[in-house]
Amino acid sequence: MLSPLLLFSISCQNIVSDDELEPETFSKAAGNVDGEYVLIKDAGLILDDGIKLLFSDVLSDSRCPSSAVCIWMGQVEIAFTMENDGVINNLVLGLGDNIRNVAEWGSYKLELLEVNPYPDGNRQNFDDYSVKIRLSILNEN
Repeated sequence: MLSPLLLFSISCQNIVSDDELEPETFSKAAGNVDGEYVLIKDAGLILDDGIKLLFSDVLSDSRCPSSAVCIWMGQVEIAFTMENDGVINNLVLGLGDNIRNVAEWGSYKLELLEVNPYPDGNRQNFDDYSVKIRLSILNEN
């Protein structure tokens, strides 16, 4: 059974068995990688072509707490790390005004859909965060 601390998969086609897991924080995206995934901080995916995608950090979270009335909805910024053949690239995506939530990298499109937990007015521990992403393969025309 796949450990829920490594990867939650929204699409059943992407679930893999324990014997396919990579070292500690990575789970292999089996078959068609197109789909939605939920990752916890410091966990990621290894794609069929060996590319690694890691949810590496929460850079900031200034979203309006659910218990407050705000004049600005705020934003949240998430850092991802991608590795391909030893080359490491860092990418920041976010949710809120004036921040991008979609990026293209190589032959992939990465979209940030949700960041949880949503602030409730209490101090949040960034280590407890998870992100919901959509990963898709770009059409090669």
